[in-house]
Amino acid sequence: MTKADVATPSGALLLLVRRDGAVLLQHRDNIPTIDYPGRWGIPGGAVEPGETPWQAAVREIREETSYRIAPKDLNLIVVRADDRNGVPVWRHYFWAAYDGEQPVHCLEGQEMRWLFRDEAAGLTFCPGHGEALAVFFARAAARAGGRGSASAEHTDHENADHRSSPGAGSGG
Repeated sequence: MTKADVATPSGALLLLVRRDGAVLLQHRDNIPTIDYPGRWGIPGGAVEPGETPWQAAVREIREETSYRIAPKDLNLIVVRADDRNGVPVWRHYFWAAYDGEQPVHCLEGQEMRWLFRDEAAGLTFCPGHGEALAVFFARAAARAGGRGSASAEHTDHENADHRSSPGAGSGG
């Protein structure tokens, strides 16, 4: 068997961002049999066979919140290898502007909560989620020109910063 014969686990996550800069985060269930019980994270999950990461992120946000969005509306934050029980999992982290109209429900986890950067700072995240969130907020602040707002209206539609090395950061 070669490396090509072994599927690499991968995931896709979608950070919804309100106009005021608050982001939607998920408080995971506190069930010992799931990965990272009780931690906070960006809504998302596994990329299914035949799906692109964009399609998976759209499917996952719909399954977890009932929010509907098109893959073309997603912006890549970063691609990174995060540790999952000693196995690297390649995750695509995306963000998208929240439309302000559709309701967001908590269909998975303890809760979904809109939080600002300073409110999220003290949370315990799933591995990689806090780092991806930090990248998003840093870029949003840089685009805002230091105006203190990390809102989606100040961020452009980029498709880059593919950090593909496993050393791009780990932990949560």
